Amino acid sequence: MDGHKKLYSICNYFFLAGIFLFNFSWALAASSVLPVTLSCEGGGQCPFSLGQLFPLSQRYSIEDVRKKLSVFISTDKSIAQFRYEIYFTEERYQVRLFYKEKKHINKITVVGDVDVDLLAVRAALPFKEGEYFPDGQEMRQESPKYIIKYLKGLGINVINVSCEIRPIKGEEVEIIYIIGNAREIMVSDIIIRTDVEIDLSAVKNTFLRFKHHPWDQVEIDTTIAQIAKDLFEQGHYGIKITSYQQMENNHHFAKLLLSVAVGDKITLSFSGNKKFSRQELISHLHKAIIANQLSFSEQSAQVAIIDLYESVGIYNTKLTSHALFGRDLEGRKNKNIYFYITEGNHIKLPPPLLKGATLFSRKKLVELYNKTGSDLVRAGNLDRKFLTDFSRIIQEEYVKNGFLSAEISSPLISFYDNGQRASVEYSIKEGVQTVVEEINFLNVPRWLRKKIIKQLTNMPRKALDASVVSAEYQKALEIIKNNGYLFAQISDRSVPEMVDYSLDYKFARLNYDFYLGKSAKFFGAKILGREKTQEVVILREILFSRGETVTATALEELKNKLLALGIFSHVSIMPETINEKEGEVEVLLKITVKESDAKIIELAPGFRTDIGYKLSSAFLVNNVNGLNRSFALRSQVNRRVDLTGLNEDRPQGKENLLEYNIDLSFSEPYFLIRELNSQVEFSTSRKRFYAFDADIRKFSTSLSKTILGHVDLGLRYQLEDFSQFNGIEGDDQNNNDYFRIGGIVPSIALDWRDDKIRTKKGAYFSLSLELSNADFGSQNQKDRVINFSKIISRNRFYFPLGDWVVASSISLGREDNLDPDHSRSYIPSVKVFRMDGVDLVRGFSSEEINRLPSGSDVGEVRVTDEAYFVNYKIEPRYAASDAIIVALFLDAGRVYVNQFDPLSVRSAAGASLKVLTPIGTLDFDYGIKLDRRQTGGEAESFGRFHLAIGFF
Repeated sequence: MDGHKKLYSICNYFFLAGIFLFNFSWALAASSVLPVTLSCEGGGQCPFSLGQLFPLSQRYSIEDVRKKLSVFISTDKSIAQFRYEIYFTEERYQVRLFYKEKKHINKITVVGDVDVDLLAVRAALPFKEGEYFPDGQEMRQESPKYIIKYLKGLGINVINVSCEIRPIKGEEVEIIYIIGNAREIMVSDIIIRTDVEIDLSAVKNTFLRFKHHPWDQVEIDTTIAQIAKDLFEQGHYGIKITSYQQMENNHHFAKLLLSVAVGDKITLSFSGNKKFSRQELISHLHKAIIANQLSFSEQSAQVAIIDLYESVGIYNTKLTSHALFGRDLEGRKNKNIYFYITEGNHIKLPPPLLKGATLFSRKKLVELYNKTGSDLVRAGNLDRKFLTDFSRIIQEEYVKNGFLSAEISSPLISFYDNGQRASVEYSIKEGVQTVVEEINFLNVPRWLRKKIIKQLTNMPRKALDASVVSAEYQKALEIIKNNGYLFAQISDRSVPEMVDYSLDYKFARLNYDFYLGKSAKFFGAKILGREKTQEVVILREILFSRGETVTATALEELKNKLLALGIFSHVSIMPETINEKEGEVEVLLKITVKESDAKIIELAPGFRTDIGYKLSSAFLVNNVNGLNRSFALRSQVNRRVDLTGLNEDRPQGKENLLEYNIDLSFSEPYFLIRELNSQVEFSTSRKRFYAFDADIRKFSTSLSKTILGHVDLGLRYQLEDFSQFNGIEGDDQNNNDYFRIGGIVPSIALDWRDDKIRTKKGAYFSLSLELSNADFGSQNQKDRVINFSKIISRNRFYFPLGDWVVASSISLGREDNLDPDHSRSYIPSVKVFRMDGVDLVRGFSSEEINRLPSGSDVGEVRVTDEAYFVNYKIEPRYAASDAIIVALFLDAGRVYVNQFDPLSVRSAAGASLKVLTPIGTLDFDYGIKLDRRQTGGEAESFGRFHLAIGFF
């Protein structure tokens, strides 16, 4: 027995010693700072977002590991399941992860026998297609409540909405909501409760239209808002209306309960107001009450009125008021408030005095004052709000120049000359200037550091601009990502740790600490979300080869290319690590797309100053056979209202002739080789020219390709035949004639614009050459030979100038009759240059600008030798908003026959208003002729208005 006790005691000691050693080892581990390695359940590759949590170059304590994993779990929305185990060795912490990623929502479907737009019902859900699937039973139970609430607002009482989840392609799911037992809610009665004795019969009568009709919460809310607005504008400034739905037992009827808090009615009267009308004052008070959620009082009204006057630079305005209580004609209580206004005046204010400024000269600070100042300031008047803002503006300038502790006082304003004039003074304590001593790039190779530092504002031995430190950190990260380190991240440093200052703040050391990871190499691509589109359409846009470095810029360019195809409404690209090698990782690009509608029908009425009233239509079929081929049928009919562009000697009675164009085209974006676009087009049209009308039939086929990112090459073959009619009697050239013109048109364009619609800088150059002769199908008869060349060059330049952009254009062309026998050969008049469309000189009609020096229209002259045109435009533009551009312009140009004098031009100047749209701009232009002349004994018009789509 004693032996057993001894053995038990010895075992107990060993057990306690084991526990002690185990706890001691973990205590030691908890205090150790070691590297961390990760492994995932099943020995698979950990997601890269997890792997980059613990760079091998850094060391962590147990507490650090747990904290970082806890933060990761709480912030990463892609996690469905996550747990971990930590093992301690002498050299490192080994973290074993059990990780499962959420699935993606591929599609959300709502079905049910309810008379509503089921696609709109999806918008009521707290998640969307393409997002992570919020897995779990709670989602199945809670998400249908959003649909029930939404439908209830539409007047539909739903007893049950079930949720089904179906897996698709392993990593994606479809969520299906089935609406059952839906009953329409009818309004059985309307009950109004109010806080005062007031006749609300008018309000009730407004809501009577809802009685015995389906419940429509949107319409009810709209009606409430309108009634509240009307009562507010009548002087009930405390108005508040709330609606409630009281369901009845049968769940088919509900009472509409309205709680109306009206408050006193207030009538406002003003005297002495000259600058603002009564309506302007009341409107400002209404806005002040709504914006600041104020309860109305005489004091708050006086403050708001004085603020209004000071906002336009009028100071020293005096107000008094008194109130009278009474009743209106209907016996309701009324409060009448009378305001007596003594308007103040503008106060003259010269540029400020700046005491203590040595970094900037007074001249430079005054320039800054005038440049950033309001209109009042630039006019030499007092603007208190800007003077307060100017303290901050000066502070920012000092920070940019390294004076981090500079102190700028509030403006000290002094008045004199009985308050008619003022002066302002700022006191400046500049403090110490901080200079960048050195820049440390941690974990960045030397060759990459050199690339980064060339693009930074903060450089060694230069003043520190602390305002850009964080932005430059991000900029450096983008440079790193664009040099192959796609998964690079900024280490966990706050802004103070980015910058280490010396004790006296004279020097600063910038610490840019990155986790680079490994260089990302292309492995392949996986396409998600496509329905009709064939996979090859997306894969052929991917220019990466296996093992090629993947950069952030290249991925963004790929995304933009896919969106530019016009067949996807959404594209996202996520790189995923597949294989890890020494110094690099192979990535699989997960490309998720959402297809746009393949068929589009358009109908667009409109008006243009040159062609009059028009009606355009289009039927477009995109992504034919899922290969991004497109089919288009477009048509337009128009009737001119301005016939000044037609020869007045033409036959009468044809003024209402309709013009039309019907165009059928087919496009293949990948013809034979990559990115070689092919298009075949047939069209028939009737068009009015200066000297005749013509029916035109046209066939064309073209090839085009973009190379080097900004060079467009094109080659087009076209065959046209023209049947002329309604020409001038006795004019054999233009009356009842027939032409057949076949030719090729090679072209090249170089586009360096930063934006094709709202260009701010860059240039655009294009050059085209048309060759038409018998070899290409043109007429070649005894009495008619068509053999000519036509070359056109268009050049546009854009220069940013502060808040303005100066756009300019130079276009010129030459055409030659190449047949030596001029008796039977001339350039058809339909092919002779005319200053129309983009080449029109604004301010002139087509008839005025297309006259030769002889006074004849260029369309009346037989061109047997050569013809020219030149067009100049210069246009300073100012963006008034994101959608509005205002501009001034100077246009000049002319057409020539058998001679070319680029300085002998007609010119006009004017103003332009441009409204930006997704396809260009809607331009409203008015030009004034700078050299009005006599034509046929009559003076030309003073100027002309133009309405057009698009601008150069």
